[in-house]
Amino acid sequence: MIKVIANQIVIEILHYIFAAIINKIIKMKQKDMSSLVSERQMNRQKLLPNRVTSKKAIILAVFIFIMSACGTSVKNTALTTEAALASYSDFLHEIERKKYADMDEIISLSRQWHTSGDSVRACIARDSIGHSEAAFNMLNDSIQYHMDRLIDSRPRNFGDYLSAIECLSELEVDTASANIVKSVQAFYQKADSLPVYRTSKARTIAMYEKILEKYIALGFKKKKTVLQFLQDEDVAFRSFLEHLPALGNVPLDGIKWKSEAATKSMAELVNDKHPSFTKSELVILLTMRNNRRLILNAVKCIKDVNTAALEKGNQSNAYLWMLLQPWVIMNDFSYALLTPQQLADLKQLAHETPLAMKKLKETHFPVDTDRLPALLIRSYVSYPQ
Repeated sequence: MIKVIANQIVIEILHYIFAAIINKIIKMKQKDMSSLVSERQMNRQKLLPNRVTSKKAIILAVFIFIMSACGTSVKNTALTTEAALASYSDFLHEIERKKYADMDEIISLSRQWHTSGDSVRACIARDSIGHSEAAFNMLNDSIQYHMDRLIDSRPRNFGDYLSAIECLSELEVDTASANIVKSVQAFYQKADSLPVYRTSKARTIAMYEKILEKYIALGFKKKKTVLQFLQDEDVAFRSFLEHLPALGNVPLDGIKWKSEAATKSMAELVNDKHPSFTKSELVILLTMRNNRRLILNAVKCIKDVNTAALEKGNQSNAYLWMLLQPWVIMNDFSYALLTPQQLADLKQLAHETPLAMKKLKETHFPVDTDRLPALLIRSYVSYPQ
């Protein structure tokens, strides 16, 4: 599928990331597409489990009862494992009784779920009571089932997914990183003032490729070279977007693989004996670069869908993928590094993307796009095993 899209119109943005998306989708289809697998879930190498069966529930209840009976031997200086498991069981019973939940309640329940889960985990790590991990996993399986059920009890949208990230993300940017973020923001604000090329699509692509070739040959040994490349590349990329609707039959393989090579070369800078960037600096810089490109691309796609005569089939399918990139690719760290304007753009995209997708003809995506927000929410709020 990647090859079909690349041959038509899809932008060269981090082609290897598209491969990662496809791998996620393939795994999801092999598991009956019950959830969109997040990085946390991929680490677990399994699907969100099904609800606890009645037999398991009975065993679990007996186990908690036995542990409670033996609880007098545990010091009362902190919450005991049996008490933490009993509280976790109470939370399960609370959500079992619920039939519906709006997004505010989903967020509130998710906080409670994660806080309670952390308490149980802390107790299990401290104590040495046998089989407590198994009891926790059985409870968590059932909680996951009912949280999924409540998320699916109402139609969800990308705005709901964005709310979940804003409210539940625990990532914080430290002072040192915040200074790096400000510098990158200032860098791209200056880049915004540079004009795009005013030339044909063929000439634009040729100029874009020459920039990539120039810096690949030059190498990225100096910080000044990296920053100059990112500035020149940004102008080329924005110029490229100007011609996006007309690129259906234009070969983009050169831009694709040369952009990959440049990105890989920059990523390897941290391995130098005397690196020009620290690892933190480079990760933040490249993440913010990717944020900018994904959002600019999606915003341009919305405009094109509303104003340009797009061909149905391959071109429309490429636009669908590009519209969904910010939602499928970006993670907690990406969202933490968004500028206020990018966050505003993303909220507008959350509103406009579903409308734009309905206008695209003969598209294909491995997941029902109407259900994609719910799958993303289910994946995001999941408490990992």
